[in-house]
Amino acid sequence: MMNLYWPFRNYFETRMDAPCPKTDALIKAGFQQPGSGYIDYAKSLGMEVDYRKALPNQGWHMVKSYLERTEPDKARIASVSCGELWFWAAEITGALSAKELDCLAEEVLALDSRRKANTLIRKRCLPGIIEIVMDEYKTA
Repeated sequence: MMNLYWPFRNYFETRMDAPCPKTDALIKAGFQQPGSGYIDYAKSLGMEVDYRKALPNQGWHMVKSYLERTEPDKARIASVSCGELWFWAAEITGALSAKELDCLAEEVLALDSRRKANTLIRKRCLPGIIEIVMDEYKTA
């Protein structure tokens, strides 16, 4: 698979502060990584981390925490497992409809394991996200 770093950075950098009410609702329902990764990075910067406020937001997670801290040639975007990040990206790109996102959120919240939830979200969202991002990148 080609390196997705620049297509993803170009696509999401300008959208990192776009409203994402479906993602916010999922996180506020308690679906947020409990620690490490972007959560620990945000805390190290003195940022507020609170799932009840959906903080830090997933645009910051994608652009500032992941893309800006990853060397382009070492980026393995498609292997990132964080469910809330892919849910956000699906909402921002329109890879899933509002109804599909609602159904996916219900399924995720009913699962007994974050690992299972992350896998479900990634499987359901990632192919469409990549297709949309790459289509825009090719025409830019």
